[in-house]
Amino acid sequence: MLTKAAKRYAAALYASACQQGLAREIGRELEELATLWQTSSELVLTMQNPRLARSGKAELLETVAAKLELSPLLKNLNALLLDKGRLDLLPALHREYGELEDREQGLSRARCLVTHPLSQEQAQRLRQSLVKISGAREVIMTLTVDPSLLAGFVVNIDGKLIDASLKGRLQRLGLSLAL
Repeated sequence: MLTKAAKRYAAALYASACQQGLAREIGRELEELATLWQTSSELVLTMQNPRLARSGKAELLETVAAKLELSPLLKNLNALLLDKGRLDLLPALHREYGELEDREQGLSRARCLVTHPLSQEQAQRLRQSLVKISGAREVIMTLTVDPSLLAGFVVNIDGKLIDASLKGRLQRLGLSLAL
């Protein structure tokens, strides 16, 4: 549910930022804001405190916006998220916004689980395959070694999950036999 809402907010923010020619600037500002939200438990606890009036929370957000020198567009987003009680969406909203920026530039990001470290040649072949699958101009891969896969790999790219692991095949086989 958070992801759907974050996608809607990110799409609206990105469209507004593009109209104003501020897409990259807003992306950087949003990154700072999301990082602050993720690293400052004090800020999160204060903003989630039901005893603190909305006006106090709004003042705190204004102080944060001034310190980070946020654009009016992000200040308005903060106010909207506060009104809707959705400030917790900031990290997901940042990720979704980044994906929109990447798509606009013809980039895709892929999270790849592999059974063992790949050689440069293997990583390059995997990247080329992912470029064909995604239709992107370039794919940025994040490789993580997970020996529990037994063999093969699992890739998450553009919301698609490609499970070419032995572990996944065995699980699917087990499910089909159970039916």
